[in-house]
Amino acid sequence: MTFCTNCGAKLEDGAKFCTECGTTQESTTAAPTPTIPTPPPTTPSPTTYTAPITIDTAAAMGFLESLKNRMGIGEPERNAGDAYETGQQIVPSSIKPNDGEIPIKQYNVAVLRNLLRFERSEGRLQITNQRVIFRAAGRSIGGRTTMQQEFALNEIAGLEAIRTYRFSGFHLFCGILLTAIFAMIGATITLSGMDTGWWNPSATEILMMGIFAVIGIFFDGGDFLSFFFEEFFFLPNFDLGMAILWGIILGFGGWAAFFLLYKKFLLKLLLLGLSFGGFSVMLLAGNFLVVFLGLMSLVITIFGIMLYCMRPDLELVIKNKGAMEQSPPISIRRSRGFWAWRQQGSQGFSEVMPTEQTETAIRELGAIINDIQTLGDLGVEKWLK
Repeated sequence: MTFCTNCGAKLEDGAKFCTECGTTQESTTAAPTPTIPTPPPTTPSPTTYTAPITIDTAAAMGFLESLKNRMGIGEPERNAGDAYETGQQIVPSSIKPNDGEIPIKQYNVAVLRNLLRFERSEGRLQITNQRVIFRAAGRSIGGRTTMQQEFALNEIAGLEAIRTYRFSGFHLFCGILLTAIFAMIGATITLSGMDTGWWNPSATEILMMGIFAVIGIFFDGGDFLSFFFEEFFFLPNFDLGMAILWGIILGFGGWAAFFLLYKKFLLKLLLLGLSFGGFSVMLLAGNFLVVFLGLMSLVITIFGIMLYCMRPDLELVIKNKGAMEQSPPISIRRSRGFWAWRQQGSQGFSEVMPTEQTETAIRELGAIINDIQTLGDLGVEKWLK
């Protein structure tokens, strides 16, 4: 079967002319394959690309270091490194080793703070085969701080360690102030949690109201406190039942957080303040159960303040064999004076607190020193293992 080369009609084999269009057929060929026009190339629709937001921490830290250098805070050559020397061995990372000195063991033994001077340092104690070194590196408002004490190992005579708790008057003042502020905030939340018909406060207004109430109580005593509650109690739309409901929610919620949170004594105290404020509003009901809950809240709040005021305390003294006035021992203890008037021989820090490794250091220090003094290199090998 052949086809016309002009119109594509079917032709008999060997036909010279097309019976349909009369075109002379020079040769018979298969029907041409119809060509499909190629569509013009389409331009892909533009897609919106959103670059991920990344924060260049190195650049941010570099900017802060440059800013500190321009302001004259600290020293430019020290601002770039880690202020607390975290993870560093005293020898050889922080200070140069002596000839043949071998680091044996190091403990993160204390945290030293002075809240009034915005100082904080992390103290490390290291024993080598030649000396005992205590180094505390940190920062203050004026820049970075360093304290270092060291003593030859063969001159060590003994160890005295006292780990206990002390009562802080400064924390008592701060605890009472913060508790009072948050108690008034709790009372304001409880009273404003209902429709009073005239005020729907924001979180900022509640905070400012609490601070304002504490200031008013400080200067005006009970008169202001009476005025504070009467302003809500005598509102035409005041709902005492709703206030008691909010007081129960806030009061028992604060109690639950106090008993369930592990340590975090400042946070416990703030939540107890909110709880006490909620229970205080419930006293407007005047029945025995509400009064009992209010008294219980007061007792628990006072207990929380006492817990906050009991601060962990550490004294660690490594004594030497020689005369004390000629070669003083390593002494890690807090100042018992107030701020600038510190005790003679202390480091000027108002708090010296133990760490998780303090107890291990107290248990091992004497044994390490004694083994090295009596066994020499065998003692070093024993503790290196």
